[in-house]
This record gives sequence, structure tokens and C-alpha cells, in this order.
Amino acid sequence: MSRRIRCRCCGQPGPHKGHGYREACWRRWVAAGRPDTGPPAPVDPADRPFRTRADADTLRTKFADLRTAGHTVAAAAMQLQVSRATAYRYETARKKETAA
Repeated sequence: MSRRIRCRCCGQPGPHKGHGYREACWRRWVAAGRPDTGPPAPVDPADRPFRTRADADTLRTKFADLRTAGHTVAAAAMQLQVSRATAYRYETARKKETAA
């Protein structure tokens, strides 16, 4: 078990992950390329994009179009700005639809 610290970034108590940071702050720091200034501020949930069901259906349609045009799953995911896991879910659903 890791020792408990007060995070040098956010000041919250929690298990020590590394370099004086709790896990959430440490992950942001690593994702940002380990800058000397420390981790960037966390993203406010209100600023995150919210996708509706219609948005998801539109993305699935665009994904199918990209795959039909010869794009790889990874390339389609990058172009649609979705994760690879989401793209592979779209691919599985697309294969089931075409098989039926």
C-alpha cells in the first residue's frame, strides 16, 4: 500500500502516485508530457462535449462511410475524434448489420 500524502498540485490528501502527486494529478502531468510546471488544471466537466443519441447515430453512419471508403478502424477513429475502443464497437455493430 502506498503512503498517503497531501498532493503538491491540488492539496488534496490521497495515496502517493509519484513526484508528490495523487493519481489524478500524476496522470494529467504524464499526459501533458511531464512539464516542469506540474500538471495542467483538471478539465471542468461542464466544458466536456456532451453527445446525444442523434450525435452517436451520426458518428456511426460517418464511421461506416469511412470504412466503406477504405479507411482503417484507427484512421476512422482519429478522423471522427472517438477512441479506438468506440471505433471497434462501431465496427462490430457494422459487421452484425451487414451479416443480418
